[in-house]
Amino acid sequence: LLRAAREARRMGATVVRTAELPHLLPLALAAGWVRHCPVVMSVHNDWEPRSRYGAEDQLLYGNPRVRRLLERLLYPLVDEAWPVFPGWGEVARRRGLPSCRIRHFPHGIDLTRFRTAPPRGYLDRFGAGGRPVVAWAARLAKDTFADQIPEIIARVREAGQDALFVVAGRGQAEEAIRLEIRSRGLDGDVRFLGFIPRDEVPWLVSAADVNLCPYGGYTTLEMLASAKPLVVYDVGWNRDVVRDAETGLMAPAGDAAACAERIVWALHHPEEARRIGAQARAWAFEHHGLERVQEIKAGMYRKLLS
Repeated sequence: LLRAAREARRMGATVVRTAELPHLLPLALAAGWVRHCPVVMSVHNDWEPRSRYGAEDQLLYGNPRVRRLLERLLYPLVDEAWPVFPGWGEVARRRGLPSCRIRHFPHGIDLTRFRTAPPRGYLDRFGAGGRPVVAWAARLAKDTFADQIPEIIARVREAGQDALFVVAGRGQAEEAIRLEIRSRGLDGDVRFLGFIPRDEVPWLVSAADVNLCPYGGYTTLEMLASAKPLVVYDVGWNRDVVRDAETGLMAPAGDAAACAERIVWALHHPEEARRIGAQARAWAFEHHGLERVQEIKAGMYRKLLS
């Protein structure tokens, strides 16, 4: 606390911005108190549903009650909360911050990377061989529902659809997923890429026929910008960025069978899939393009400083 206060004084801080994590908030509040300046809290996460889906890193000392208690004590002390998705404003409201002090602070993505088409034959390097491709580009973790990848692949195969799943990313669930894929005889239906360069992600998600991201974050916005249909679960921030059958295809949370059904539907209805993908791209460019978002954020800081 003392170090945070000294650093704020040395830098002549006029605004202190912090994340919503309880162990960071006291430092930010101490710095703001020394400088007599506003403290704003970015809300990047609604940790409660993520912890229910297996994200243990979202707990504090392994106990959700401790985190809730600290949030109820600390959240009302900040001047404003800036959730990156509108629905996350509810996180701050649940902890006692009034709506008049909650303002949407949107994520911005560099959409210029999506204006260049993937290299010719890009999917051939993964052995697609003309098969439709379903792309995954996210962490392989329980809270992203990555552990359901084998079941989804199996359901798509049972529906008679010969598709290749191309999986980019790593995580704690990777080994278990690979073992289940092998035990179910699905090796020929999936390619694991591990981590790929961030500049290559737009190629993968733009070249694929369908994108799969049941519960992602930044990657969800990238997939929306790809102009390809995106399949997600009806959970968390997905409700802020995906409109079912308009900007994506939404399945009930945790329902692998329904998720597979949406993938098969998109592959069997290419015109509708293109329409959904185009609408998703337009929405992403309008609401999360970097230049527009930077203007919004600059205006929020100007208002705060005034």
